[in-house]
Amino acid sequence: AVVSTQSTGEPGEYTLLTHTTSCSFVNHRPDSASPAVPVKINGKLSPAAEKVFMDVFHCLDLNGDMVLSRAEFELFHVTSSGETLIDSMWEVIRENFTLKDDCVTMESFMALHTMALEDEDGGEEEIRETLATMGYNEALQLVKAVPWHIDVHANKKVAVTMDSLVALTSTSCSSGVW
Repeated sequence: AVVSTQSTGEPGEYTLLTHTTSCSFVNHRPDSASPAVPVKINGKLSPAAEKVFMDVFHCLDLNGDMVLSRAEFELFHVTSSGETLIDSMWEVIRENFTLKDDCVTMESFMALHTMALEDEDGGEEEIRETLATMGYNEALQLVKAVPWHIDVHANKKVAVTMDSLVALTSTSCSSGVW
């Protein structure tokens, strides 16, 4: 369902704050009703897992420029690990993956998760845990999250900073909740 709200405000500075009621989504059918879908086939992400990670990428790409800035990538990192993205972690990404203007491309985002599959200490289990924090079940269905989008229109220039959004998200939302 699409919910649209229009509001007119006086000139000034506004803070848009998303809020949850701390409720949780309850599956009306057990996960066993939908069989687990493989996330790994022949050492690579399965087509179903690729599609899910593409959807996750698009949800994280808040400004729609088809790359993830450090701040956008940090939203993913905070959600999936509960930790902020420190400089040394970002440096590892910069050194091991091709970035475009210091931003993570879809190709690099997919390569990161393909590389995670090869990890002897986690692999497929780590990928499943990551997807679970993003709201996906074993059948790779989005059942515990609701992606949302806010458009802000103004007659004059509006400044929205990704850093303030990341800081707000990392302090006010629990891990795994969008």
